[in-house]
Amino acid sequence: MNIQPLNEIKHFIYGEKVQGLSFQTVNSIVKSTLTPVLNIQDKRKSLVLIRMNDTSKVKSVLQRLEFANADIFSFCENEDLLNFPNPIKNDVYDELEFVIVVASRYCSCIMWFNDGMNLNESCQSYIALNSRNIRDILKFISSNSNLDFTSYWDRLTPERRANENLNDAINSIITLINNANNELMANTIENNALVSLEKKISNFKENIHEVNNYISIINLNSKILLKKIENESSNSSLNEYAYEVIETIKKATNDITILLDKFKNENDINMKEYNLYNFVEEIIKTLSNKFNESNVLINIDIEKNKAAIFDNLITKNVIYNLLNNSIDSLENIENKKINISCSEDTEHISLYIKNNGQVINEDNFEKIFLKGYTTKKEGHGLGLAISRENMQKQNGDLKLIKSNSEETIFEIVFKK
Repeated sequence: MNIQPLNEIKHFIYGEKVQGLSFQTVNSIVKSTLTPVLNIQDKRKSLVLIRMNDTSKVKSVLQRLEFANADIFSFCENEDLLNFPNPIKNDVYDELEFVIVVASRYCSCIMWFNDGMNLNESCQSYIALNSRNIRDILKFISSNSNLDFTSYWDRLTPERRANENLNDAINSIITLINNANNELMANTIENNALVSLEKKISNFKENIHEVNNYISIINLNSKILLKKIENESSNSSLNEYAYEVIETIKKATNDITILLDKFKNENDINMKEYNLYNFVEEIIKTLSNKFNESNVLINIDIEKNKAAIFDNLITKNVIYNLLNNSIDSLENIENKKINISCSEDTEHISLYIKNNGQVINEDNFEKIFLKGYTTKKEGHGLGLAISRENMQKQNGDLKLIKSNSEETIFEIVFKK
């Protein structure tokens, strides 16, 4: 391909380096880039630039995009993009494809091209999120178009603050999950065994479920950060608040790295003694924004010197799952409460997570721990099953011991 245009804009793009991504990952990022445009409530029109040879995986988003408050331009001959004007003056892009969004307080860019390997499996990509470099990309595109797209930047004034830690966190997630997916595919082909394939796919889905715990933390804190920036842009306390939120994001991203490493070494259990109170308190602090947003009162009733032996990250995921489930069960409840307490006997230490939410029928006390069983509309039926397995790997257990109109109690059992 003619890489001259790519070389010209290469130094504008996030990280100044190519990432090897699967096309499945690229399509997911494109959806994530376009979807927010559908929900922007602003009288000013957003800008969307699209150059895609294959839009089959994002067709539903493109169809809805026509009704968004946005000026949308197509840079290639594609059946799904014919309804949008094509402003090309000089078509210098060759195999380069891209999706660029500029909106009020939000901008995003992803560019990619076929790497010469299997067209359906891999491509080379650049990603820029909320980056001041996007304006330079717009200048390059404008120079080869009949329109000046930099005028949208001046009119919309998207977020220009340096938010590199947030960008690093999001890009790290994209890279780590993509690498894990590629390694899974490579190992599957090499082993060439159906049983191994099914096991790998099952383990991958389960670990992605665990990764979603951290992604939900990142998404929530990112939204809160952006909301704070919009509402308190002149407030002197903003920098301190933004720092705390970004630190939470960085911790969550670090845990994702460790979790995916465990995925590669699935039998790696690292048992150590931890202060149980400090361990739980750190988890509560990480989820504090979610508790506040959901108006949930959380209480820790554990002796401050209480210790237990367990794998840090695996157990952290168990508690995340239980707390997230508790918050969901409290959705339509007034005076929402979650209490975490502890007890011990000669052989075990038990951690109890109690909530006053939705009652679980006694007939379902064991069913909820079966893979695939769920009462949620959008649930996968994996969270509690994985959590019990993870506790049993540590010679512990996870039980539902009570659920009535007053309280639902889960017990996490640690072996002494």
